[in-house]
Amino acid sequence: LFRSLKHRAVGVPQDYCLQSSRWLPLPEESLTMALLRASRVLAGLAVLCQLAEAATTCFGDGKFEADFHCQQVSPGVQVYYKVDGDILMLGMHVDSHIGWSALAFAGNGGMKGARQIVVRKVHGTFVVEDRYSTAYSQPVLDEQQDVELVFAVEESGSTTWGVILPLDACKAPVDGVPRNYPIQNTSRWMHWALGSSHDFVYHGTARAQFHTNLVSGPTPSPNLDALPEVDLRMPNASVIPGEGGSDPSNSYVCSIFDLEQLLPQGMNISDKNHVVKFSPFMNAASEKYVHHMILYGCDEEMMKMRGLASFTHGQVIGECQGMPLGCYDQKWPWAVGSTDVIFPDHVGMPFGEGKRWLALQIHYYNPNLDEGVTDSSGVRLTFASAPRAQDAAVLVLNGGTSSKMRDDLPQGQSEVKLDFAVPPECTSKWSEDINVVGVMHHAHLLGKYLNIEVLRDDSYVGALRVEHLYDFNHQSLEESAIKTLKKGDELRMTCAYDTSSKTEAISFGSLTQQEMCLAAVMYYPAQKVSGVFHRKTEDYVTLCQTPGLSIFSGVSRCEMLYMADARMLLRDHSSQNAYSMMEACNLYGASHATSLPGLCPGCADTSNCSATDMAPAAKSFCGKALCGRWGLSLYPDLNNSMPHPGVRCGGPGGEDMVSAKSTDTAQTC
Repeated sequence: LFRSLKHRAVGVPQDYCLQSSRWLPLPEESLTMALLRASRVLAGLAVLCQLAEAATTCFGDGKFEADFHCQQVSPGVQVYYKVDGDILMLGMHVDSHIGWSALAFAGNGGMKGARQIVVRKVHGTFVVEDRYSTAYSQPVLDEQQDVELVFAVEESGSTTWGVILPLDACKAPVDGVPRNYPIQNTSRWMHWALGSSHDFVYHGTARAQFHTNLVSGPTPSPNLDALPEVDLRMPNASVIPGEGGSDPSNSYVCSIFDLEQLLPQGMNISDKNHVVKFSPFMNAASEKYVHHMILYGCDEEMMKMRGLASFTHGQVIGECQGMPLGCYDQKWPWAVGSTDVIFPDHVGMPFGEGKRWLALQIHYYNPNLDEGVTDSSGVRLTFASAPRAQDAAVLVLNGGTSSKMRDDLPQGQSEVKLDFAVPPECTSKWSEDINVVGVMHHAHLLGKYLNIEVLRDDSYVGALRVEHLYDFNHQSLEESAIKTLKKGDELRMTCAYDTSSKTEAISFGSLTQQEMCLAAVMYYPAQKVSGVFHRKTEDYVTLCQTPGLSIFSGVSRCEMLYMADARMLLRDHSSQNAYSMMEACNLYGASHATSLPGLCPGCADTSNCSATDMAPAAKSFCGKALCGRWGLSLYPDLNNSMPHPGVRCGGPGGEDMVSAKSTDTAQTC
């Protein structure tokens, strides 16, 4: 086979192509099977060897077969790739370069957690090295070498090489950190880097990142140049907290925009208008202070109901850590490292429909308290010329962003893990399956890794995003290999932190030196469930296992509220006055029975319930439907006092649910 390969690789010194004679039968493999494996990639290997003659443009010499993908990732730097069965053939050509060169698979734009394929000369002979990195330091040589060098040449001052590797190397974690990056049919981060010699030392500025799909090739960007655009930018806002700000190094500023004034000509605020591209704009002088940006849609009617004054166009809210009333409809999240968001050609993020106000919130982090800093960063909205078929939306997975949601992280530990699970009952509230556009993980400075696993019918499906180590400086919305989430899926999220550098406990909150456990999933079609939030369930212990007051001291607090203040028990914000469950059941018995089974006794069917009927109904509902659901016994029985973890499905005012309990885990190779 290799002799045949030599004849096909015209013009390539045979030593380079033949040096890959390690492609021999493994001890446990028959010669026939080895030849079958090799023959499958023979044509690809020959083509990679032909790369030695390649010109500085893709397919320039006519020898490189067109079924390979070629991507110019930088002037004079081309990357070639092709999948054949379970093998990836990967090549690189660099003009005017002699020294080591590398390509890397990564979960984000930084090198933490990346896997590097390094080609260099050792004692005058080309070798390929499988390496990985856990920090911004020299990548470590992997004990499990899963890449084969096919050829490497230095000719006319340029370097060209080709390697093969399995699509899934099944690499085991090292010190708990995964190293395996399976090649999937999805856009992914890759890096390239060049060394000034063959000694594997620091690359300096000769490196960059790029996106590609190693299976189907890079997705061409649609031509949106003719579409109308609207810019939303901070009006040179001061990077200091306004009145009431809790930390001078962390300021949250909001700028208000009247979309009715900004819409392109021919568009009406009363109509649905679709944004098909979000493009961040960063002010070069203040970029280093911008931690994140979020664009919200605002509901003016909510303000009117509270008797509050409306917004004004160009208004700046200097202290905006908590969003203004009604501004909760998240349209676009951005964090350090994020790039443009472009929707499929039948999808857009809806704006308008009578809602004219937008709020752009920017979090600035100014640890040195630099003075005189102003900022005009923001976002450019590209509008479709006509409405599209599907509405996009953002699903927030909030595993903890405040001290009300999470206890403090303990200091001095190399890994602290928190779990957050979305039960099937929550995703079953979707009207239909949803299509994933992208996934963004978000933590702060101590974040080690975040992971969201999908389980379907109690079986593991996969990770929603593959990012082995989180990097605060490289956050972005990334395509998922799981294209569709189905009604009834479980989502199991893990957030891990490295607190070894801290001597005091770390609280959860919006300040950069605090922590978060958060993810955003951009998807379509839009659903009513806008978010799922981790919920501390200690208040259920109080409800179920403490006695009532006054005449209710002999029963649980839950039964007391059932009998005397059902509004508080049901978190009914629509009523200003307390009412008993007897009143509610007699008035709304049928509807309550539908929304909360077991809430009302049978007498509600005839609206004829009495206090005598309600006492046993209270014990039944609190003991089984509520406290029993959370794993708690009902006062005076205190035997079961540890509640199940829970979530709130649908955000504020949503439904409390017990977290998912599936035990299926990722399949090992």
